[in-house]
Amino acid sequence: MTAVARAAERQLFGARLGDLGMAQAMIADNEIDLAASRALLRQAAWAVQQDRDALLASSRCKVFVSEAVGRVVDRSVQLMGGLGTVLDQGVARIYADIRAFRIYDGASEVHRMSIAKRAVQRVSASS
Repeated sequence: MTAVARAAERQLFGARLGDLGMAQAMIADNEIDLAASRALLRQAAWAVQQDRDALLASSRCKVFVSEAVGRVVDRSVQLMGGLGTVLDQGVARIYADIRAFRIYDGASEVHRMSIAKRAVQRVSASS
């Protein structure tokens, strides 16, 4: 929200930043990543509650959300310009910490390996 607010108020090239195509694409991509992350999180929570392949659902969610958060924060810093690098703005602090998010609870690569193994097993079992 901070980046969108900045884009709504910042004037650049005679227009609001939020009215420029490249900025609009970044804002839209952030909205898409956030919505997809929320949906995968709900799906993973449902799988855990129903005891239905919760490990697979949580691995999918973990990989996507951790990488989506990185993309969202990166685009937010870009939208905010110089303010995106000022630590008291919050976005810069998140940006500094976000890389580790892809390692918590296992690296994304490990989760990808697990997801792929399950997909291959699923296909092999149905053959």
